[in-house]
Amino acid sequence: MILFEQLASRIKGPPAENEDWWHLCYNSDTNEFYVEHEWSHVPIDGLQLKSGTEKHDANAWAGPGAEHIPHARNMLLDRANAYRAQAQKRPVA
Repeated sequence: MILFEQLASRIKGPPAENEDWWHLCYNSDTNEFYVEHEWSHVPIDGLQLKSGTEKHDANAWAGPGAEHIPHARNMLLDRANAYRAQAQKRPVA
């Protein structure tokens, strides 16, 4: 399961013209943390939307929101542990 917490966001220009989001993601199956940068950029002429995502090493991340990684990491681990505990309480059919 992939869990995530937003680290930072940036909006430039008129609403929805240039938007960027950075999330700390945790893959509970592999115990991997990474930063995902998601963006949606619309040029002034509005003809071609540019959007996508990039995955970055959370331990090396020094970009937007880097100062929030320790707190976000703890929150994600707590949430993953809560999901695991809840799953163990479910009766097996």
